[in-house]
Amino acid sequence: LLFGQAQMYFEQEQYPRCVEICEKILYINTNLSSVAEMRNVAQRLQHMKMSRENLKNYVEEWKRTFEQIEINSIVQSYELEFPDMETWKELIAKRQPKGLSEMHEEINDEDKTIVDKLHSIRITIDMQNAPLTAIVDYIREISGLNIHISGIDNPDAEMISFKVQDIVLDGALRLMLQPRNKAYMVRDGVVLITTADALKKRVKLELYDVQDLTYGMADFPGVDISLAQDAIGTAVAAGEEAKQQFTGEDLANLIKNTIHKDQWEEADGKSIQFQNGLLIVRNSIEMHRSIRKFLSDLRASTSMLVSVETRFLAVEHDFLQQVGMDFRDVASTPPPPGLFNRVQGITTLTDINPGFVINPQFIPPGGANGSAVSSGITGVFGDSIARSMGARIQNIMTSDFLLNRFFGRVIRPDGGGTIQYTLLDDVSFETIVRLVSRSSRNHILTAPKLTLFNTQRGNFRISNQMAYVRDYDIQIATAAVALDPIVDVVSDGISLDVRPIVSADRRFVTLELRPTVAQLFPAPPGIFSITTNVTAPGAPITDALPITIETPIVNIQRIRTTVVVPDRGTLLLGGLTSFFDEDEESSIPIWRSVPIIGNLGSLKVKGLSRRQTLIICRVRIIIPGEEERRRF
Repeated sequence: LLFGQAQMYFEQEQYPRCVEICEKILYINTNLSSVAEMRNVAQRLQHMKMSRENLKNYVEEWKRTFEQIEINSIVQSYELEFPDMETWKELIAKRQPKGLSEMHEEINDEDKTIVDKLHSIRITIDMQNAPLTAIVDYIREISGLNIHISGIDNPDAEMISFKVQDIVLDGALRLMLQPRNKAYMVRDGVVLITTADALKKRVKLELYDVQDLTYGMADFPGVDISLAQDAIGTAVAAGEEAKQQFTGEDLANLIKNTIHKDQWEEADGKSIQFQNGLLIVRNSIEMHRSIRKFLSDLRASTSMLVSVETRFLAVEHDFLQQVGMDFRDVASTPPPPGLFNRVQGITTLTDINPGFVINPQFIPPGGANGSAVSSGITGVFGDSIARSMGARIQNIMTSDFLLNRFFGRVIRPDGGGTIQYTLLDDVSFETIVRLVSRSSRNHILTAPKLTLFNTQRGNFRISNQMAYVRDYDIQIATAAVALDPIVDVVSDGISLDVRPIVSADRRFVTLELRPTVAQLFPAPPGIFSITTNVTAPGAPITDALPITIETPIVNIQRIRTTVVVPDRGTLLLGGLTSFFDEDEESSIPIWRSVPIIGNLGSLKVKGLSRRQTLIICRVRIIIPGEEERRRF
């Protein structure tokens, strides 16, 4: 019999069961070689089957891994996404918190049938000055239900006048009993009519999970980027500790003081306690219904999310036009200190050595120790007597403050065209024509989005941090100085600090907004600096040590405001408009009035910069229950 079972399991490829039965047979008789052979074959086949299944599972999981990677790469458009409908309805939506099903736990099938009849049977009653027992007998006869009066003293003396027509039995009983401080309940297949006080004394124990209401919701204030008062750099604000909306004891006291405060007599065994995130309540079923509704309403206001999107939009249009003609000599490389070669021309010639210009005034050949020549136009005449002629156009606008600021902050005069002509003879000169026209347009949008709880404060920050030498700690020894740099950090970027407060009707949101845009000038790694020298006191022969102290400049744009925005609405918080129009000309007096020729030795620059920065805010109230109904 056992061998037949082993053979059956072998044919069904249930090899572990086959091996188990073979082991039992060999335990009884160890000399059965055929059974031992079947066991060994079954073991080998089981190993082969497991290897095939492992390979199949490995391939399947490999495919699922890359499918999940592709799913994760899809950009999410909604702030709140639910899982698929099957997972939500079959698994997640069936979960119920503790305290929602106490009535279903108490009512058995027989009582449930009676409750259904009370809500379906329609009845007409017209009795004047009749005892309670007579009305109950009439209802018992019409409905066919077992109705019993309990806990009421002398019900025959309870005279009632009552008239209703074609209403459900449940409603008729409530209309008749409630004005007389009486009630009914269904228990053990019987409808019991008793006093309301007796019904309220029926105590039921329920546990309510209220951790979502009593946990400490933390505020996260944003970094306030600003110049520090005591040192160069940026100061930041410290975060706040978590704050509790309700402690467990506060929530318990709130329920006792607001929900039927006269029905919490400890003598009747009624109580409410908070322990380890659970609200332990002993009270009547009606009280549990009221508590459940109160907690549901409380969660409806505290579980809301608010999505806040702030857009920093920068629009810019820059324009530059430069036209100029200049005369200058064949300058040396590198250019002399204090002068500027605007255009690199011919710098090395074999038949002329111009030397270098040591000051901007005209110097005849052979002057100044014979080492300098004039810039512009020079000439040497005669074989033995040096006769010279010199003329020059100054370096036009090379040190102009407004022009250099425009070039540095807005747009540089790069590109364009440069024409250069050089004549080398007894009369030598070089002519340079510079033509540049540049324009640029750009839109820069930065839109941080932050989702947080109603009334919670949160922040969003994108920043760059750069270390710099703020100061030096100077250690002085005997005829020596040791420098220890003090390094600090300066930050720039965008910071959004917001607290949303949803209105009672859930149509508007009050926003406390603190957006900040901070920008380092110049952009990293460039930074302004101050250079000075340090020497050891009393040791004049000691070489001076140059030190550089860096002084960053932070351009800060911030708004501090409180506004009201409609749900899914957009509000323009503020903006900054910058307009810079520059029109400069440098030329020779009188000479510039000559047509065409007057353009020789002149420079005309026209620059235009228009910038606008807008801060726009958009909010959206997210109620998980509404999102669930929308999705499913």
